[in-house]
Amino acid sequence: MAQKLENTKKISLVYYYVGLTILALFASFWLLANLGNCMLWQDEAETICVAQTVLTDGIPKGTDGLNFFSQQEGREYGQNYEWKLHPWFQFYWVALFFSVVEASTYTARLPFALLGLATVFLSFFLSLRLWSDRKTAFFVAFAFLSNIMFLLLVRQARYYAPVMFFSVYAVWGFLDILENKRIGFLHFIIASFLFFQSQYLFTLNWWIACLMYTWYFNRARFKALSLAVAIVALPSLPFLWWILDTPYGETLVDGSSQEGVLYGFKRYIGAFFTHVFEPLWIVVFLFFCFFSGVSKSIFKSLQNQPILLLFGLVIVGNIAALSLLVPEYYLRYLCATIPFALLLKGRLAGWMGRRYWAIPLSVFAFLILYKGALFNYCNELSANRYIGPMESIINFMEREAKPDDSIAISFGD
Repeated sequence: MAQKLENTKKISLVYYYVGLTILALFASFWLLANLGNCMLWQDEAETICVAQTVLTDGIPKGTDGLNFFSQQEGREYGQNYEWKLHPWFQFYWVALFFSVVEASTYTARLPFALLGLATVFLSFFLSLRLWSDRKTAFFVAFAFLSNIMFLLLVRQARYYAPVMFFSVYAVWGFLDILENKRIGFLHFIIASFLFFQSQYLFTLNWWIACLMYTWYFNRARFKALSLAVAIVALPSLPFLWWILDTPYGETLVDGSSQEGVLYGFKRYIGAFFTHVFEPLWIVVFLFFCFFSGVSKSIFKSLQNQPILLLFGLVIVGNIAALSLLVPEYYLRYLCATIPFALLLKGRLAGWMGRRYWAIPLSVFAFLILYKGALFNYCNELSANRYIGPMESIINFMEREAKPDDSIAISFGD
């Protein structure tokens, strides 16, 4: 009997490593293929142009001495053209790559796609750590790789991929602190600092959520967490104050959505449940609990490890912060909610998959077929190169424009 059990464990381990290898190969193709298929769009181009000034000036600037990189009529600059619209990690990350490889559309997007790939695998191993269930970990990875918002955002040369990677890494560091691990303090500090340097608004919400969660569920570690947050916040907040000291920063400080806070909240909530976490998962999960009789064990699991409540708190906090503080609505601003929502989705799939693996797979399949976005994404990965609007405009100007021509554009910057 013992020998049979040992053989079963060995077979299970083989399946695990085979599955992990397939996941690595598929995810690498799925995220890295054909990154240079079309030209950088407006915001990506801004990121790359600013990042290239790091190689010449040491810090991100809004000009290379000849060209100026503004979408806000110069409101992003400091007195010496230092860049103050965004934190600086994304610029140094690109500059690091451009210091060793030749700049191109593919290599401009590659650093961010690699962070997206790392997010999938870090989330996989975070799931194993949290729930000690390989099936759940694979469901989490599939949740990431089947979410069209995640796929499109991490393949862009913009701060979205760093935000998602460092939010997952921050969860890992947070668990280390709760478990009083020796290196946990360092993990949390590094993750929080780089998270802050990717996008400060979401990091501030993350700190608040962690402090609230720890105060309620693990008060013995509250002082240690507070110290870790303070070590990152004390040098970071003056930088934030300096960044916000621009005309554009004043619009963030002063105002909520131009359409109103409640309207902005409704739009973000609607987009979240449409593109990130479909309500069908909740409906199917409730039916599963009712008919399978496992609701008590799931409730007990939540009591023993209520980390999903932290994920929910972060999601609500991010959406509330966007509605209250950000003057314009853009779907991509939901990037910081995506990892937490997909971890939650994967956990629900894992609970159902332990008994009936066909249930979560059926939900995934139905949503993929019903939405159809992944089929369009496959075209993105195809070898057929297409010419987008930006390239068409540039081709026309290169062919027709003369050195003394003026170019009229349809908006004010």
